Amino acid sequence: MENSDIDSLITKKKDLLRKEILDMNYDKEIFLDFCTSKKENGDDLDVWTLNELEQVISEFKEYINNTKDSKVNLEKLNNITKQKEDITIEVEQIKIYVIHNKNFY
Repeated sequence: MENSDIDSLITKKKDLLRKEILDMNYDKEIFLDFCTSKKENGDDLDVWTLNELEQVISEFKEYINNTKDSKVNLEKLNNITKQKEDITIEVEQIKIYVIHNKNFY
């Protein structure tokens, strides 16, 4: 491969990363960790073909979206649990009030 072809490929890879990762406000460090987990020296742009890079970006976005969904679901579950605890406390307070007032009359 000639130098101009190599330079063109590197430019395409950088443009792809800029467009799909940086411009979309994904954390580049998390992306690099993800790449390293997928391929030895995955943080080195030269070890990826353009097609592989497109694929790993797609996998990364899916991973991040699933992680966000999981966090949102966990938050919702925690809120529901908190609401149930609050209701239980209120019910117990009402029981105590009723028992206390029943004995008073």
